[in-house]
Amino acid sequence: MGRKSDLKPDEKNKIVQLLNQSKTSPNISKIIHRDHRTVKSYFANSNKVRQRSDKDKFRKISRRQISSIKRAVAKNPHSTSFRIFDEAGVPTRSRAGRCKILKSIGKVMKPTITRPLKARHKLARLQGAKTYMKTNFEHVLFTDESRATLDGPDSWMSGWLLNGVTPRSRIRRQQGSGCVMIWAEIINDSFVGPFAAPDDGVKMNAESYVEFLKQKFLPWCKKKRLALKRKIIFMHDNAPSHAARYTCDALSKFGFKDGRVMLWPAWPDLNPIENFWSQLKR
Repeated sequence: MGRKSDLKPDEKNKIVQLLNQSKTSPNISKIIHRDHRTVKSYFANSNKVRQRSDKDKFRKISRRQISSIKRAVAKNPHSTSFRIFDEAGVPTRSRAGRCKILKSIGKVMKPTITRPLKARHKLARLQGAKTYMKTNFEHVLFTDESRATLDGPDSWMSGWLLNGVTPRSRIRRQQGSGCVMIWAEIINDSFVGPFAAPDDGVKMNAESYVEFLKQKFLPWCKKKRLALKRKIIFMHDNAPSHAARYTCDALSKFGFKDGRVMLWPAWPDLNPIENFWSQLKR
C-alpha cells in the first residue's frame, strides 16, 4: 500500500467517524486504503492550521509600486483606496487587497475639525482686546439666542455604554425640526428673559430679529433710568441677522450708536450667557 497525495475532505470525514467508533490507526488505514503513516500524520496535525508561505508579503507588487502608492497617499490625504491606486498607476485589485497594502504604510483617520482662523481674525482678536480692555463690563448687555431641540443636542451622536447595555433609540423626524428658539440677555447681575424667538426654519432673518427687539427688548429698555440707558453697550455676535445693514440701522435708531454696539471679532465665545444655556438645556 503506497503513499498517496494529501487526504481529501471526504476521507478526513471518514477518519473522524471511525475514530468516534473507537477504531485504531491500523484499522482505519485498511478501511480507507491509506498508509497508516498518513492517518497518524492527520491525527497529529488535525488541530493545526496551515500557514501560507507568503504570509505578510504582497504578491505581484514591486517596491517601485509601493513608492508610487506612498506618494499618492501623501499627495491626496483622506482619499479612498481606489483613488490612491488609480493616482499611483498601480493596477487595481480587490478592495481587501488594496486595504492590506495601505495598512502597511498608513491608517484610516477622519479629518480633524478646526476653525477657519486667518491672519485677519487674529488681528481682530488683538484689536478687540485693546478696545475693550478698560471697559466697565457691568454696562455691557450680553444677548444671545439658542435653539433647543426635542430630540437632544445636534451633537448627541455617540457616548460610552456599559458592556451588555442596549443603546438607546433616538427619534428621527421626517419633516420639521421639533425645536424652539430662545433669546435672553444678561447685564451685570440682572437677567432678562428668556423669550421664545420666531424660528423661521433654523435661524432668524434681519427683519424678524429687529421686530423681535421692538417687542421684547425695547419695552424693558424704556423702563430703565436714563443714566443707565446712556451707558448700556449692546452686545450680540456676528450671526447674519445681527450683522445685516438693516439691523445696524435699526439699532442706531434705537439709540445704540457711536460705539455702543460691541464689536465681536472671531475670538473664543466668552459670552457669559452660554453658561445659562447649558444649565437650561440640562
